[in-house]
Amino acid sequence: MNTHRPLVPSVVLSLVVGLMGGLLWGSTPAHAQAFSHVISFAGTVTGLGGEDVPLSGQARITSTPVLEPPATAPSGAILTIDIINAHGKGTITNKPYVALGTDKVYRTMLLDPPSGAVEYTFPFFLNGTGRKATDPVAVALVSFPLTFDTRTGAITVGSGTLSTPNFGQ
Repeated sequence: MNTHRPLVPSVVLSLVVGLMGGLLWGSTPAHAQAFSHVISFAGTVTGLGGEDVPLSGQARITSTPVLEPPATAPSGAILTIDIINAHGKGTITNKPYVALGTDKVYRTMLLDPPSGAVEYTFPFFLNGTGRKATDPVAVALVSFPLTFDTRTGAITVGSGTLSTPNFGQ
């Protein structure tokens, strides 16, 4: 003899267990609308062979606010840094150097306090035809002091300065 169990109690029980699990273990943060800000940077860095290279360019920094329910204002932001154009010439060889926007980095920043600095190292290299992946590169360090709108997570003020990183030397 087959006994049929009603489907409704098991569905209701599954929903209750799912809701309780969400309340007990919390939910994942929600991401809000992303905001992009293009920031110029400049400075003199050490290029290949030790020559000084005045390098300048721009970075696109995208700020994606993170909302922790039930808060209505973001507690932090995920930053995406994309070097979109950097160029300069060596002071000794007069050879052109370039960094392209293919490198991206992701950082998380809390918005309390609403300002802080983010640093990022990126490679730059001699600009020429026939470039191979095994060709030597130099490294620059860019520092971005940033200020955020704490209501939206958007960057309101930003600038950038370049230097040569000191890798423990």
